[in-house]
Amino acid sequence: LSIPPTLLATALGQIEDINTVCSPAITAVGNRLYVVGLTRADLIGSQAELLGLTTGGDVPTVDTAMARKTFAAIHTATKAGLLMSCHDVSDGGLLTAVAEMAIAGGIGCRLALADVPTDVDVSTGLTGLPRDLVLATSESPARFVCEVTGDNAAAFETLFADLPHACCGETCGIDPTVGQETITIFGCDGQRRAVVPLKTAA
Repeated sequence: LSIPPTLLATALGQIEDINTVCSPAITAVGNRLYVVGLTRADLIGSQAELLGLTTGGDVPTVDTAMARKTFAAIHTATKAGLLMSCHDVSDGGLLTAVAEMAIAGGIGCRLALADVPTDVDVSTGLTGLPRDLVLATSESPARFVCEVTGDNAAAFETLFADLPHACCGETCGIDPTVGQETITIFGCDGQRRAVVPLKTAA
């Protein structure tokens, strides 16, 4: 077995109070799911491209000023106790992040792609791909999915007022049509695109 040399970068940070650490797992039914950050057609080198689902698109680029403001706001929200859970959006895009949160918490969720903050054209992605696919699998950097209670929603939205963000879904219990928790995705036209039982997703 021959493995080419690989660069490994490790970052460590001190935590003043471990009780303020935010889990990536969904914690409770009935909470809101916010997407923070702008979704673009950043598909080159993505997992979707590797799987042959997409071709073309853009190479992800980082808006350093916006990223810094986003990370600072996430940090402030965490310390203020506004987040029940939080997960970065990276490999696999938004759907992967939401699935990982749901599977880790054993709690289902619903996600509406029409509400995701984006600059992708209304009908198609910048690559000519269906908009749903672009929004679901784009790997634009500096984005997060945040679980927020209804009581904390107003404070959360005030904190992120100057950043792209939107409530795009909610956590939910057992889907009576399936008999277990599911991840349900609604397309930009409001139609249900996928219903995946958590046991199948895991």
